[in-house]
Amino acid sequence: MDYSALAHLRHPFQLGGRTWFFMLVWSLLSSFGCLEIYDASYPESDGKLEKTGVYNFLLALVGAWLFFVCVFLYNIDRKFIGTFYKNISGPDNHEIMFQSGKDEQILAIAEDRRSYRKKFEAEYKQWIRDNWARLEEEHPHCFNPIALHHDLPEHYFDGLEMLNGNGNSNELEEGGTEEKEGSWVGSESLLGREPPRATFSYN
Repeated sequence: MDYSALAHLRHPFQLGGRTWFFMLVWSLLSSFGCLEIYDASYPESDGKLEKTGVYNFLLALVGAWLFFVCVFLYNIDRKFIGTFYKNISGPDNHEIMFQSGKDEQILAIAEDRRSYRKKFEAEYKQWIRDNWARLEEEHPHCFNPIALHHDLPEHYFDGLEMLNGNGNSNELEEGGTEEKEGSWVGSESLLGREPPRATFSYN
């Protein structure tokens, strides 16, 4: 079964825009290739489909599909157009999110595998440390300290002064475990808000 027309597969975590677009074009052209193979493989007989009729039928299907694709592209946000043909990987997408400077996108990076932020790990850790006090003070909807503390390695928080549930500050002791990346399961109920979610938007 061919899933190349499923637009969600163009995400950097899946096929990526360029591979998805190639598979889409390939699947459309393969229909006509299959018709040529069918016509060459079967001798003339009463039960054989007429090549011209099948060819026109395929053209009608492809034409209708292209029409609705154009309508779809006309109505979507223009900033997503590049996602249909750009070759951006998961790590590239996370680097774009980090460079955006937006709290929601930067915090969402913590949810995914550490290898995606390997290229800018030092800068990401420094950003977390430099902005932690501001985030606790402003407490934007995308900030979930319990989730971040579970998703990121312990050394991100060594020596940081963090607020506990009563609003008092606690300084984390240094020398925690090197790796502590887990799940935020249950943390959203503790804070009464949803954890940050990764966004997929680039130009």
